[in-house]
Amino acid sequence: MKFLEKIGQGAEAEIYKISISEIDDISKRDAYEKLIDDSKNIYLNSENFDNTDDINNDNNINNNHNKNNIDNKNSNNNDNNNNLNNQKELTNKNKNINLEKYFIRKTRIKKNYRIEEIDEELRKSRTKREYNILNKISKYEFSPKVYSKSDYDIEMEYIFGEKLKKEINFNNYKSFMKKIGEDVAILHNNDIIHGDLTTSNMIFNNGKLFFIDFGLSIVSKKIEDKAVDIHLFRQNFESTHNELFKEGFDIFLKNYYKNVENSQEIKNRFEEVEKRGRNKH
Repeated sequence: MKFLEKIGQGAEAEIYKISISEIDDISKRDAYEKLIDDSKNIYLNSENFDNTDDINNDNNINNNHNKNNIDNKNSNNNDNNNNLNNQKELTNKNKNINLEKYFIRKTRIKKNYRIEEIDEELRKSRTKREYNILNKISKYEFSPKVYSKSDYDIEMEYIFGEKLKKEINFNNYKSFMKKIGEDVAILHNNDIIHGDLTTSNMIFNNGKLFFIDFGLSIVSKKIEDKAVDIHLFRQNFESTHNELFKEGFDIFLKNYYKNVENSQEIKNRFEEVEKRGRNKH
């Protein structure tokens, strides 16, 4: 395929980014295109963004220059005309960009070391579980929307943007950690245990934060499972973003406990899990 790119490889699955132009079934292609167009996702890469603001700034500078330098009026008017022509050209260029639209196909791969019947059953059940979890939380709009499922594949929304691991810094970590705390509380209130909460599994796009990779997710009401979920996030965040950890994780916990159901029970269990982890070392 011309527009197929392998963008992920895990122990259990391969992830491909695919252009909708590769879909042979016209009705399916039209359905996917509508789903993509209805999404609030951004499909322009940064280098394709219209730079009208920069051009307007140039125009303002030239206008001020005209007022202060009457003798150069004609010259500056020519500059303004050139800028306006450039603006029109860029606008038309952006209108005519062939915006390739993509979706994700996640395929659970066969494991030759497993008995074939067991392997097939595991792959089917895990694919179905992930699909159902993504469907369940789709109304909150912080995870990829699922389009379709087969025995071993899930086709879903491709989220443009940068992984939070690259985006989070001293200037923005407080707002990010507040948002993560609130959203993980929503997951746990729906008895969804992500299982792999890391800043590599979060994407920042158009002012919104998305959770991705629900391959290890389970449905569980257990306080223990929710406590372990945030314990694993704590471990990863400390090792990956040590310079932001102390205050950042406190902000996460504060907003998580503020919004999660059974907060005191989870808090007590989390502290127990943390003690167990320290005693192992």
